[in-house]
Amino acid sequence: MPALPAAARHDRSDSRTAHAARRLLAARRPIEQAATVQHQFLHIFPFAEHSGKISRMCSNLIQPCHHFLPCVIHSIDRQKYYESFRGPVASFRLLLVDAMDNSLDNALSHGQLARQRAQYFRDLSRRYRAIN
Repeated sequence: MPALPAAARHDRSDSRTAHAARRLLAARRPIEQAATVQHQFLHIFPFAEHSGKISRMCSNLIQPCHHFLPCVIHSIDRQKYYESFRGPVASFRLLLVDAMDNSLDNALSHGQLARQRAQYFRDLSRRYRAIN
């Protein structure tokens, strides 16, 4: 069997590395995936402008695929957000979990408020029917 050219051997090893990285990422839990993607993206993305937006978008694309709500990091947590990138992924993961917990609380309170409003309008409708 003839030897492969150096460029072909290099392409094959790159595809194996990429495949191994995809398998490793897929084996992680959704929160770990989102945190790892966002943390690693900010470390490798060569441009300073818009890197945060793109990394948050990538992270928030992973979460709904696994039936998680997108994560919203509020401006009051901005300093914690920046500091978490100086440490390991685990510190960022904790921040992400807190933000997801906050997002879930907001969604549940919004759902409760929506149910209360719906009940209020049903009651108004019944009163209106009773009058007419």
